Amino acid sequence: MRLQSISFILVLSVVGCTSNQSKDNGQESPNESLAVFDTASRKYAASSTDQKLIATWESFKQAIPKSDFNKLTSMSFDSVICDDCIPPEEHRVIPADTFYQKYAKQIFSNSFVSLLSDSSKIRCRYDYDSVHFKAHPFLSAVSDLNKPKVAQIFVSFGTPTTGEPEGNSAIMCFIETKDGYKFVEYSTVP
Repeated sequence: MRLQSISFILVLSVVGCTSNQSKDNGQESPNESLAVFDTASRKYAASSTDQKLIATWESFKQAIPKSDFNKLTSMSFDSVICDDCIPPEEHRVIPADTFYQKYAKQIFSNSFVSLLSDSSKIRCRYDYDSVHFKAHPFLSAVSDLNKPKVAQIFVSFGTPTTGEPEGNSAIMCFIETKDGYKFVEYSTVP
């Protein structure tokens, strides 16, 4: 999938909700905006153009500290890919309710939750050439859209970088649907 304008590609991953001043245009960004990756400048800028992603991320990140696993399950697809949950030699696609019942408390620890309120630790980019669709064929049929966007939200455990969002981070993938985005994958890098 490709965006119409390459100069300003909205980023997954990973989302940074912020009310800081935008450094690029000097205007204050809306309270609900995303730190998006501009491929031309290779920098992040505040944007609020993907309201479905913003709404999904805000609801998702508010449900995490409350351990509202019913809400989180409803915001997820039936199955979740979790490379960090199951040993590499086993099948890493697990039912969403199993993900939340067995693994979420450890993954969404207090230290992880504290990062969610720090917009400098959150970045997003869209992954249009997703390896996930090739590695997990069921993903091509989970959305009710023909060509859904895949948003990767990166939550940095270390000092944020100005370039690529990867590096000591948690990555949460969301796939676009008609009603918003749904959570489908959790992993970490390195």
